[in-house]
Amino acid sequence: MQKIIKFFSRDRQMILKSLKNYFVNLKYIFTPLGVLALGAIIGLSILVPGVISAVNELIDNVVELTNGVEINLSAFGNSVWSAGAALDWSNPSAAIDVMLSETWLIDTFNGAIHALIPNGEEYAVQITEAVVQAVAVISVYAIVLVVWLVIGAIGGFLLTKLLVRREIAKRALWKYFLVALADGTLTVAVTWLTVWLATLWTPSIIISILLAFVLCSVVALFEAYMVHGFKKVACKEIVNIKNVAMLWLSNLIIFAVTCALVAIDFVIFNAVVGFFIAVPLIEISVMVISLNAEAYVKAAATAAQARPQPSVLPDIAQPEAAATTEAAD
Repeated sequence: MQKIIKFFSRDRQMILKSLKNYFVNLKYIFTPLGVLALGAIIGLSILVPGVISAVNELIDNVVELTNGVEINLSAFGNSVWSAGAALDWSNPSAAIDVMLSETWLIDTFNGAIHALIPNGEEYAVQITEAVVQAVAVISVYAIVLVVWLVIGAIGGFLLTKLLVRREIAKRALWKYFLVALADGTLTVAVTWLTVWLATLWTPSIIISILLAFVLCSVVALFEAYMVHGFKKVACKEIVNIKNVAMLWLSNLIIFAVTCALVAIDFVIFNAVVGFFIAVPLIEISVMVISLNAEAYVKAAATAAQARPQPSVLPDIAQPEAAATTEAAD
């Protein structure tokens, strides 16, 4: 009975340690948030002037096409604003998706221009061509914004992971590249296996995903052993069914907690603010999940080295025994 209690007590400590790693490292949430916001600011600084320039060029083209019929830019903007306000903003993400679609932009710009030009039907084809050209330019600037958001997300992830690694499990640079190579190989192999099994039997994708989680836990423990536990603790003490199951359970709990925090985030804030908070939360959870195995192995290796080693005494009994034998003879 005591062995069973000790067994579950040790495993509970592993789960609690993983959760502690997660909540402690939430203090770094403003690092990825700040880098992501910087990417958004840079992207918007390119997008906004670009959109204004494209709209001005559209107005100029329409004025030229209509033989000098003036279009009030403020009235044009008000018309577009009214069209945007008419969308269903009870679902902000869906409304934003509609606004960013080329179809909505073309229809809205066309409607705004025709509403401001008397007898605009005479120039319908030319105006539509000018609108399509302007929307194409705006789409390019929108892509630039997305690219800067992605750069901000990746930059924030890398910088924050450096800080989280120092907090959980620091390692040498050469070990970092070695593990990165192994992780890349595993990712490609698991992806290929999942796709291949899905082509053979569609429901197998569920089995493949579950298998991928198990394989990732096994490989994570083995990599952590090679980096932090080699020659310090026995491999079988690290890579075994119990540790794989507990690591998987720990990461699953962190994933569930993150999903709950993200859901609360979107309930409290609007879609834009919710997005900027959700990204750092997800990034930190991914970092901690990827480092939990290393944190466990590093602690196990430290504990193993702290254990008292059995002393090796010189065999001095044999000479005494020999002397006694000689005396007896």
